[in-house]
Amino acid sequence: MNVLETFAWQLLSYKEPDILIDNALELSEIVNISIDEANQMILSVLNNYHFKKSDYPTGFDRNIFSLIVHLTQPFRIPLMTTRMDWVIDQLNNYPDLKYPLESVLDYGGGGGKDSIIFSQFGCKVIYSDFVSTLTPYVQKRFSIRGIDIPIVDVRDLEEARFDVINCMDVIEHAYDVEYVTADIVARLKQGGHLVCWPAFFNSWNGDHIEKNCGYLPYFIHMLQQVGIEFCGSSDGVIHLVRERPEEGSIKAEREIIRKELYKMSKSLSWQAAVNGIRKLPMGLLKSFIFNENCFDQCFQEEKIETQISTIIDNLAIWRLSTHRLSELQ
Repeated sequence: MNVLETFAWQLLSYKEPDILIDNALELSEIVNISIDEANQMILSVLNNYHFKKSDYPTGFDRNIFSLIVHLTQPFRIPLMTTRMDWVIDQLNNYPDLKYPLESVLDYGGGGGKDSIIFSQFGCKVIYSDFVSTLTPYVQKRFSIRGIDIPIVDVRDLEEARFDVINCMDVIEHAYDVEYVTADIVARLKQGGHLVCWPAFFNSWNGDHIEKNCGYLPYFIHMLQQVGIEFCGSSDGVIHLVRERPEEGSIKAEREIIRKELYKMSKSLSWQAAVNGIRKLPMGLLKSFIFNENCFDQCFQEEKIETQISTIIDNLAIWRLSTHRLSELQ
């Protein structure tokens, strides 16, 4: 049996403890098909997307394919569910938070998994993401469980601040990391909590933006410089609290924080790029100037390739932050 012995899975599962059986039952309810059909569809998606045993299934509806990718996350990547045990434990034991939480924003909620977990735990949740053809399926996930979770396009969020913002597997997909980060910080109440999983690494399916890898060494430092206190981390999840006082509207504050973040990105990425260049072997630099074939051989070494990729990522961040900062002047 594929069973996660965790509190988060108990809150998320639809009717059955076995993940794939539960996925089939939920899929059959959402798209109104038989359980046998649902099982076959899930197997087809897993064989293509997860096990890499087959090509994309011919004639398969891409919206349902995407839905199944989200439904099967607890099977494919158990950490994406089990990490919520730590999140709930962190928030539940924080002295200044009282349950049930009155305002939780699931920022970039994807398939709605974390929104369901928070809601089933008794919290009042707003799900936000780009409204798309997947959104009706997310709404159905909520409705078949009998839970009321408002769905709002992330671009249309009102002037409201939250006790908790949950932002998992989002920032690494954003081309303008500073804008998204500033928007999240501005929507936190003073004393509000941010739980975040900024996966700054190259993903196997290529859906993470490559240059964002450059933020990994200093992302938490950037948050701390705009008044966000680090509280702890586990398995890549970070827990932070906003100490910065609220100032004016969310829109106005977002622009102030955004500018601060661009300044930091410009400085930190340049420093990281220069330090990376200094650490390159002199032999590589000489071969680049005098012997192209030797350079190619040196470059093929994994360590050198990683170093150069990091330099390139930081230069891309420096260029973009410089450009965006000039636009705000």
